[in-house]
Amino acid sequence: MAGPYPTALAACQAAPPCGFTRLDPKTGQDVAPATAPRCQLFEPGHIDPDSLDDHGQSQIETTTSSGDVLFRAIPCTSPPELRGQTTNYHAFVRRADGWWRSAPLIVLGYNDKYCGGRLAATWDPHGVHLVARVAAEVSCLTCGKQGDETTGYDLHVAIDQAGTAPATYGPIVTGEHAEQQLRADGNLARGETCPHETFTATLAERWPDPDTLVLTGPARWHALPTDAPGFLVWPARGQARSSVGTYRLVR
Repeated sequence: MAGPYPTALAACQAAPPCGFTRLDPKTGQDVAPATAPRCQLFEPGHIDPDSLDDHGQSQIETTTSSGDVLFRAIPCTSPPELRGQTTNYHAFVRRADGWWRSAPLIVLGYNDKYCGGRLAATWDPHGVHLVARVAAEVSCLTCGKQGDETTGYDLHVAIDQAGTAPATYGPIVTGEHAEQQLRADGNLARGETCPHETFTATLAERWPDPDTLVLTGPARWHALPTDAPGFLVWPARGQARSSVGTYRLVR
């Protein structure tokens, strides 16, 4: 992890910028890369709506005896006419020596007119590791805007707060789920259909020791998106090998 920095805001401001501000009208390619990270969510009074529960409380931060640990969003810059929202989630760790920032770990990307995203975490200590069990999903309109298509992933991110610098492991995907369904008030046009479709695959976990995670379950599931600096939360297509295996969380 990069650091230490005097504040979480300073740790964000030192992050590489992401996104762009303008498209070439002839080629459709981005031609004006962002020059600074967007750190509004680190300033007082700003919140990340994708990480709040039904009571308005953040679901992606905790405090341990070693300090604060949290996921925090750094939105990427995008021209407003694209209606695109891409957000990189980094782990931030506060220790006695200051704040540390990971590389992008999870990416929520969606059209903010037709889609929405959500990120939540619970926290579980395993030896020196603090394991974040992350639930991340994106839901978009489908079936002529009369239905919803939701794709979600269960992820494990392990954070080691000790050592010369903190370290992260993962994300490791431990589950997938997808559902398409017609809305209760949906009104399909003549001849259109919106079949109810679901998919769920979950891996069982076992910890023989605090540094070893063993995942068992289905050997194959939907292929995972890969076109992002971290794990991209987006509908998967095709089939691929699942995350079954043994993971050693050691430096």
